[in-house]
Amino acid sequence: MSVARDLRTALSGSYAWLTRLIIANIAVFLAINVILNLIVLSSRHMSFFPADWLILPGKPELVPVQIWTIFTYMFLHANFWHLVVNMLWLYSFGRIFSDYVGNQKLLWVYLVGGLAGAVVFILLSFVLPSGGLLGASAATMAVVACAATVVPDMEIAIFGVWRVKIKYVALVAILLTSLMDLAANTGGKISHLGGAAFGFLYGLQHRKGKDILKFLTNLSRPKKPRHLKVEHRRPVSDEQYNASKLSIQKRVDEILDKISRSGYDSLSRDEREFLQKYGGKL
Repeated sequence: MSVARDLRTALSGSYAWLTRLIIANIAVFLAINVILNLIVLSSRHMSFFPADWLILPGKPELVPVQIWTIFTYMFLHANFWHLVVNMLWLYSFGRIFSDYVGNQKLLWVYLVGGLAGAVVFILLSFVLPSGGLLGASAATMAVVACAATVVPDMEIAIFGVWRVKIKYVALVAILLTSLMDLAANTGGKISHLGGAAFGFLYGLQHRKGKDILKFLTNLSRPKKPRHLKVEHRRPVSDEQYNASKLSIQKRVDEILDKISRSGYDSLSRDEREFLQKYGGKL
C-alpha cells in the first residue's frame, strides 16, 4: 500500500527521528486513552491509573523509586490539545533542526532537553511541591531553542503572509509555554525553561563546531553494512581536501544567504538535499 510505503520512507529519510518522536507521542496518547476508556466501559473503579506510574512525581522523595519517570513523562499529555500544540512546535522546528544540525542529533537533544526540564522540576519541587509533571514541552522547547540559536536569522512565513525570523518565533513559543499563567503550574512551566536553556547551550556549541552529545549521537547513527566493497582510491592531498572543503562551504553559505533573503521554501530540491548532506558537517 502507498501509505505503508510513505511511512517507511518517512521513518528512514532526512526527518526519520522527527517522525519517530511524533509517532511515539501520538501512540502513547492513544494507548493511554484506549485503556482509560476500557476501564470506564467496564465500570471498574481503580485507586490509581497505570499512567500515574509514568508521570514525574511532584514530591522529590518519590523520584528515586520511580526513576524511569524522568524519561516517560515527556511522552505523556494531559489532553488532545496539549498533544497537538507540542507536536506542532516539534514538527515546525524539528525540520529546521534536522536540516541544519542533523537528523541523528534530534533524538538526543529532545531526550536530554526533557531530562534538563525534569531536573529543574525536581529541584523546584523541594520548595514548591506539585501534582506531577507530564508533557513534551521541555523536550520540544530544547529543539525550538537549539534551531533558533543555530540559524537565528532564518525567516519563516507565518500563515503564508508575514515573514518573521525564527529567533522571534522561538522567543514567543518559549514565553507562551513557560511564562503565561505561571502561577497555575509553576513547576511545569519552569521545567520548559530548563529544556530551552539546554537547547540554547547545545546550539551555541554547535555553532562552534562542537557536539556536546557526540557519544550519544553516535549511538543513533545508522549502522554500516558488515560486508563492504573495498575500493582503492588515490590519497587526496591537503590542497585538494582544503579546496573541496572551501567549495562545499561556499555552496552552503550561498544556500543560507538564499534562505535569509527568500526563506527555506524558496530552495530547490537539489539545494535542500545538499544542505541536509553538508549543512551539519561543517
